[in-house]
Amino acid sequence: MRRRQPRDRHPLPTGQPTAEERSVKWFTRLPVPSRAAFALLSFICLAALFAPLIAPHDPYAQAGANEGPSGEHWMGQDSLGRDIFSRLVHGARWSLAIGLGATLLALAVGAVLGAVAATSRKAVDETLMRVLDIVMAFPGIALAAVLISVFGGGIPVLICAIAFLYTPPIARVVRANVLAQYGEDYVTAERVIGARTPHILIRHVAVNCAAPVLVFCTVMVADAIVFEASLSFIGAGVRPPDPSWGSVIADGKNMVLLGGWWATVFPGLLMLLTVLALNILSEGVSDAWAAPRARPFRPLRDTLRRPRPAGAPEAPGAPGVPGAPAGAPEAAPAPEAAAAERAAAAREAAASGVLPLPGLAAAGARLRARARPPATGAPLLSVRDLTVGFAGAHDGTDVVAGVSFDVRPGEVLGLVGESGCGKSLTALTVMGLAPRTARATGRVTFRGRDLLGLSARARRPLLGHEMAMIYQDALSSLNPAMTIRAQLKQLVRRGGRRTPAELLELVGLDPERTLRSYPHELSGGQRQRVLIAMALSRDPSLVVADEPTTALDVTVQAQIVQLLLGLRDELGFALVLVSHDLALVADVTDRLAVMYGGQLVETGVTSDLVAAPAHHYTRGLLGSVLSLEAAAERLTQIRGVVPSPADFPPGCRFADRCPLADELCATPVPRVPAPGVEHLVACHHPATETARGTAGDTVHGTATETARGTAGDTARDDAGPPPTQAQARDLLPGPRSPGEGTGADGGTSTGSEAPR
Repeated sequence: MRRRQPRDRHPLPTGQPTAEERSVKWFTRLPVPSRAAFALLSFICLAALFAPLIAPHDPYAQAGANEGPSGEHWMGQDSLGRDIFSRLVHGARWSLAIGLGATLLALAVGAVLGAVAATSRKAVDETLMRVLDIVMAFPGIALAAVLISVFGGGIPVLICAIAFLYTPPIARVVRANVLAQYGEDYVTAERVIGARTPHILIRHVAVNCAAPVLVFCTVMVADAIVFEASLSFIGAGVRPPDPSWGSVIADGKNMVLLGGWWATVFPGLLMLLTVLALNILSEGVSDAWAAPRARPFRPLRDTLRRPRPAGAPEAPGAPGVPGAPAGAPEAAPAPEAAAAERAAAAREAAASGVLPLPGLAAAGARLRARARPPATGAPLLSVRDLTVGFAGAHDGTDVVAGVSFDVRPGEVLGLVGESGCGKSLTALTVMGLAPRTARATGRVTFRGRDLLGLSARARRPLLGHEMAMIYQDALSSLNPAMTIRAQLKQLVRRGGRRTPAELLELVGLDPERTLRSYPHELSGGQRQRVLIAMALSRDPSLVVADEPTTALDVTVQAQIVQLLLGLRDELGFALVLVSHDLALVADVTDRLAVMYGGQLVETGVTSDLVAAPAHHYTRGLLGSVLSLEAAAERLTQIRGVVPSPADFPPGCRFADRCPLADELCATPVPRVPAPGVEHLVACHHPATETARGTAGDTVHGTATETARGTAGDTARDDAGPPPTQAQARDLLPGPRSPGEGTGADGGTSTGSEAPR
């Protein structure tokens, strides 16, 4: 039976969050200005709803005088002696109703027209778009005035006239978004199984198009309020004596000439605040939708408990166990599938304590045999306690926390981890290219100078000359409107030491053909070589390569990596290689730094870290390579995904996914030494795996701290099977020929992703 865990700051619910919880989380993702705008709009809507209770006077009652603001009339009186504040409160009903009604009507019609145009034949699409273009060609206010004069006044006619003008732009936005989604694979799959177009649009496409369309409509509401005021100002809007914000301004225009400034200032100010709030809210909603919070991984409670050694009794007091106190609550039974998964995980963990990885000792010995002598001397780059956060985002949680590492001259350091682990943000912060909203603390020292303390102007001379960066997306990093010759000439004129032709020869490209080409005329590997040439144009001492092989096939990946290593040997620069491919990085680096959740979980010499990985996340990454290359019946994977920074658990950020996590893992994690030179691991329960005898004999599952029983701490040493020939050959292989690779996709990307 399962024990109930005490409630803490990060509960682990077995069900889905409620609608109320989702609404609260969505609201907290809005920026502070957008929350203030939402509060102001809510206040205005409530005032309009309860206008009869709030207004101190009848909005239609006329008095003899038209005085300015006073204790009785807070905003003064208009030319007929009516209270302006009361008319504005009551007029908010009409103004908001017209703005919302016209936009909703235009959205309903525009969504249908846009969806029909996007999913119909070209003739229908062209006909609809040209008709909408004709409507948009007429001046809006003139066309609305004509429609109102033809069909008569009144609120319904006014709403329909404004909606008629707003339908074309909304239809065009809907059409563009539907076209973008209608070419996706999930739509093709629905069409293959026979789903009709309306079903696909309503059930699948609409949810993916809702964000940009609704944000655009929020702006249209503000525009409709101003449009109604403009029509009322020329006498084509709300008919007197009914109040609206536009009619109040129209009534007060003559008083301005006589010094009655209050007749237009207060309604104009109210309209300005409303329109401004709508625009700020739309911008915040757009930002919140563009970067949604990742759904946190909520493991089942049984997987967070340390596994019991075989034969050990359950702790007394657990519900359903002899010795449990009377009335102990029973945990709800889990579904059969979840129970089977938990049972399989428990059997695997109980068998060895930690994930067994046969073959790592042989791989580590092979890497150690061909490793270069360790770099000596003072570090070229030293990072200490680097912490990066974003004000007002992720509930104040730091995205990168306490990162420390050194890079010595000529050394190759690998920075490895899943997507979302903070690798690229760490690299950008080191280079001084982090987003402007980022808040970085700690120390980043380059040749003895603290880079975080330098201004952008003081740091600029270092970029390109001493420090260079190679980006992962070569196509977007090159100017599509300029030839390669023009782009390389710009670098050479700013202090380059080689000509453009020499730079291209350095990276193995044909100068004559490449220089006259545009970026889109080159292959992915050629564009990546051009970026490498640009980075090396001024002979930097440090090169940061941010996943330079991500978008390339296996053959080109090997060529690019071998090119970087050859240039490193020739030019002598230090290289920081950021990647999610652990098999590739371990094959070419001198030292490894494994990141998870914005923290370094394990660092050390590559051969030592591969031979005896101590952190369970590192073991999961290596296990995915082992099981994939050895054609195992069951592929090793790390369940779940990297959570959003706002959902990081306290203490060890890997605790939500670690099968050995317990209550101790919610406390700050120490960095303890592991077998090897400069081998450190951040874990309360590190695992060790050491070699003994021949290279094929390994000892598995020696946990430094296993499940505690009544007899004290116990350790487990289980001799695992020797590695197979395929494992010894395929795991972290040596230098490959251009036709060889670790798999169809260049090796498993992460331990949590199933291979394709």
